[in-house]
Amino acid sequence: MVERWRRTLCESFVGAIAVGWLYAQGLLHFAYGFVTPVFFWLSRRGAMQGMSADTRFHFEDAVPDFGRSAALLVLASLLFRWLYLKPSARAPDAELRNL
Repeated sequence: MVERWRRTLCESFVGAIAVGWLYAQGLLHFAYGFVTPVFFWLSRRGAMQGMSADTRFHFEDAVPDFGRSAALLVLASLLFRWLYLKPSARAPDAELRNL
C-alpha cells in the first residue's frame, strides 16, 4: 500500500509539488528567523518611546522560526529521498574483502 502511494505521488507530480512547497516554506522560515528579531526590536522600541522598558535586541525571538525551518527542511528531505532516490545496491561481503 505504501509503495502504491509512492508510485502515485511520483507519477502525478503531487509529490514534486509537495517537496518543492516544503523546501520553499523551510527557506522562508529560515529568512524569517533573521527578520523576526529585528521586527520585534523595532516594534518594542517604537511602542515604548517614553517608558523605561526593555528595548534590547532578543535573539530568542528567532528560535521558533529556525525550529520550523529545520523541521520543514528535514521533512522535505525525507520525502524527497523516499519518493525519488533509489536505495543503493550494497556490494556483497566477498567483494568487500577483495578490496
